[in-house]
Amino acid sequence: MTISDAILEIGRLKPHQYPEETVIRWLSDLDGKVAEDILRGSDSEPEAGVLPYKPEDRLRTLLIPFPHEDVYVKWLMAQIDYANADFERYNNSMMMFQNQ
Repeated sequence: MTISDAILEIGRLKPHQYPEETVIRWLSDLDGKVAEDILRGSDSEPEAGVLPYKPEDRLRTLLIPFPHEDVYVKWLMAQIDYANADFERYNNSMMMFQNQ
């Protein structure tokens, strides 16, 4: 899944008012955690300078591959709910995200 794919998918599933730059930052936050907590020291560790993502990185492939890539959409749902101060939905979205 690319950054652009994730942006399009979240736009279809959960329309929101946040600019692409914010959504890209949220994706970058998640991939930063994956790179630091899971991939660090492995052959899959991203090279230095790849993160954080920038708006011009829309075609970059995100770190978590199929069949687990829907984690990005669930993460974005939670970030949108949190930014909207809808904490009940945020808790539900985070539960779905964490149960991946």
